[in-house]
Amino acid sequence: MKFSISMIARSVSEAERLARPGDFDFLGLITDGYSQLRRYAPTLLESFDFRAAPVVTPLMDAIETLRAVNRDKARTIPGNANTDFVSRRWRPYVFTEQGIDRRFYELCVLSELKNRLRSGDVWVVGSRQFKDFDTYLLDSKLFAELRDQNRLSLPRSAMARHCFTNYPQAGELSSAKQPACRVERGWPHRTHLVHARMDAGSRTPKARSGRAQQGRSQKRAGPGSLL
Repeated sequence: MKFSISMIARSVSEAERLARPGDFDFLGLITDGYSQLRRYAPTLLESFDFRAAPVVTPLMDAIETLRAVNRDKARTIPGNANTDFVSRRWRPYVFTEQGIDRRFYELCVLSELKNRLRSGDVWVVGSRQFKDFDTYLLDSKLFAELRDQNRLSLPRSAMARHCFTNYPQAGELSSAKQPACRVERGWPHRTHLVHARMDAGSRTPKARSGRAQQGRSQKRAGPGSLL
């Protein structure tokens, strides 16, 4: 098959048209799945009670804006909607000459909500996975009571018992020069851990350095399993 100069020129022009620039951002293609997202996004925002730290106030305002837009079945985002949460990467898509792009604004809100839920800046009332960080802390009244009774710190003897209860095998190794736990001045200290394996036909564990065992484990498991 022969190629003429005109055919080659058309092929080059078509390739240049299809080629994407080096700084192309795939974020612009995210709206391809917008119709599918609309099936559950309004229900998600209405069903959950999101709470947040003061630093996330702009995002919470945007969530309330989307709730109002969904209830009113409006097609556009109000011009006075809060956009302080929009990052630099999202700005070229959210802000257009016609105003705020409804699709990219909603996608940006949901993306930022996901990030804030992961960081703990936003929590969900009644959720076990995304609950308020303060629920992990002592109640303020209980804290004050323990503080007044000087019972906030864990007794040293209890710490020592915990250390040797959880690492008993390290002290039993006859070939280990240094156990995994030792007590100095009433405080337990973790030292070089010693891994052990049983020799065939023997009940005596053979000591193996922690560094060598770690290298073998990484070769077997691979770097992905350490994440």
